[in-house]
Amino acid sequence: MPPQHGALERYRDGLGVDLPVGAMVIFLRCWVRLYWAVSLEVFGHLHFALEDAAPMFEITLTELADLLGLEYRLTAARRARLPV
Repeated sequence: MPPQHGALERYRDGLGVDLPVGAMVIFLRCWVRLYWAVSLEVFGHLHFALEDAAPMFEITLTELADLLGLEYRLTAARRARLPV
């Protein structure tokens, strides 16, 4: 059991949804990664290393889709912007 099992149960119950705690863990992992990526870009905390943070966001979306068992398809234009 994850150490935050009780907290996630309370959060889930407060939402009124019937999901296993494992699903709540996956939800939280995805939320944290998305919030991190958007916040760093919005507040300019990636400019020290990246002129364009969009490719890094695409990598994040691809990784999250993989975590969820989904396929995230990049257009050719977006794929061309990703680092090799």
